[in-house]
Amino acid sequence: MSEPTRKCMATELGFHRNELVQFQTIFTVGNGIALLPFMYLFPWVPMHYLVPALDLL
Repeated sequence: MSEPTRKCMATELGFHRNELVQFQTIFTVGNGIALLPFMYLFPWVPMHYLVPALDLL
Protein backbone atom coordinates (compact mmCIF):
# COMPACT_ATOMS: atom_id res chain seq x y z
CA MET A 1 0.00 0.00 0.00
CA SER A 2 1.46 3.36 -0.96
CA GLU A 3 2.14 6.04 1.64
CA PRO A 4 -0.42 8.60 0.32
CA THR A 5 -3.12 5.92 0.27
CA ARG A 6 -2.27 4.89 3.83
CA LYS A 7 -2.34 8.48 5.08
CA CYS A 8 -5.69 9.14 3.39
CA MET A 9 -7.19 5.93 4.79
CA ALA A 10 -5.94 6.69 8.31
CA THR A 11 -7.38 10.21 8.10
CA GLU A 12 -10.77 9.01 6.84
CA LEU A 13 -11.02 6.35 9.54
CA GLY A 14 -9.94 8.76 12.27
CA PHE A 15 -6.86 6.77 13.31
CA HIS A 16 -4.03 8.54 15.10
CA ARG A 17 -0.28 7.84 14.92
CA ASN A 18 0.29 4.10 14.28
CA GLU A 19 -3.24 2.82 14.88
CA LEU A 20 -3.71 1.85 11.22
CA VAL A 21 -0.45 -0.13 11.22
CA GLN A 22 -1.43 -1.84 14.48
CA PHE A 23 -4.87 -2.69 13.08
CA GLN A 24 -3.34 -4.19 9.93
CA THR A 25 -0.89 -6.23 12.01
CA ILE A 26 -3.63 -7.58 14.28
CA PHE A 27 -5.74 -8.47 11.23
CA THR A 28 -2.85 -10.30 9.54
CA VAL A 29 -1.96 -12.29 12.67
CA GLY A 30 -5.61 -13.14 13.34
CA ASN A 31 -6.09 -14.26 9.75
CA GLY A 32 -3.05 -16.55 9.96
CA ILE A 33 -4.21 -18.06 13.26
CA ALA A 34 -7.73 -18.60 11.90
CA LEU A 35 -6.35 -20.56 8.93
CA LEU A 36 -4.49 -23.12 11.08
CA PRO A 37 -7.52 -25.28 12.02
CA PHE A 38 -8.52 -25.59 8.38
CA MET A 39 -5.15 -27.05 7.46
CA TYR A 40 -6.13 -30.03 9.62
CA LEU A 41 -9.88 -30.13 8.87
CA PHE A 42 -9.78 -30.09 5.07
CA PRO A 43 -7.99 -33.45 4.62
CA TRP A 44 -10.53 -35.28 6.83
CA VAL A 45 -13.80 -33.48 6.19
CA PRO A 46 -15.00 -33.11 2.59
CA MET A 47 -15.12 -29.48 1.56
CA HIS A 48 -18.72 -29.71 0.31
CA TYR A 49 -19.74 -30.54 3.92
CA LEU A 50 -17.34 -28.28 5.80
CA VAL A 51 -17.98 -24.98 4.00
CA PRO A 52 -21.81 -25.06 4.33
CA ALA A 53 -21.45 -26.12 7.97
CA LEU A 54 -19.24 -23.10 8.61
CA ASP A 55 -21.84 -20.86 6.96
CA LEU A 56 -24.38 -22.07 9.51
CA LEU A 57 -22.09 -21.17 12.40
